[in-house]
Amino acid sequence: MSVQVRDQYGNPVVVGTDTTVALSSTSSGALFATVAGGTPVTSVTINAGSSTQGFYYGDTKAGSPTITASSSGLTSATQAETITAGAAIKLVFTSSAFTSTTSNSARNPVMVQLQDQYGNAAPATSNVTVGLASTSTGARFAATSGGSSVTSVTISTGATGT
Repeated sequence: MSVQVRDQYGNPVVVGTDTTVALSSTSSGALFATVAGGTPVTSVTINAGSSTQGFYYGDTKAGSPTITASSSGLTSATQAETITAGAAIKLVFTSSAFTSTTSNSARNPVMVQLQDQYGNAAPATSNVTVGLASTSTGARFAATSGGSSVTSVTISTGATGT
C-alpha cells in the first residue's frame, strides 16, 4: 500500500520536510510494516522531496476493517479492507460447558467450529467429519435433542461449524 500527500485537487504534493504519518485500523489484529513480513510499526515517514511512502498491512482478524493514515495539518485518509479467514486448522467448542442431570438421551446442545490459526471461523473446503467421544462410558451424542445416537457429525463444505 502507499500513502500520498495531495492538494485539494487530488494532485501529488512533494513535502518540504519529513512528514510522519500515523497508521491505524479498526481491527484489533492489524499489523503495519515498512517491508513485507517486517517488524510492526505504527507510522511511516514521507521523506522531504517525496510525496509518497509505501507500507504493508496484515491482519489476524477476519472482517472489514477500516485503516487510517493521519498526519498533523493534513486531512486523514481512510480505506476499507476485506480480510478473510485462513485455512481451518483446528476445531473448538463454541458452546458453553453445561451442568445436567443424568439421562438416557442427548439433550444438551454442543457446538463445534472450524477455526484458522488466529481463531477466526474458517469455512470447510470439503465436508469435515467430526468424531464424537467422551471420557464417560454413559455418554450419548445425537444430531437433534433426544434423537438417535451418532458417533460423528459433518461440517458441510462452506460451513464453519455445527
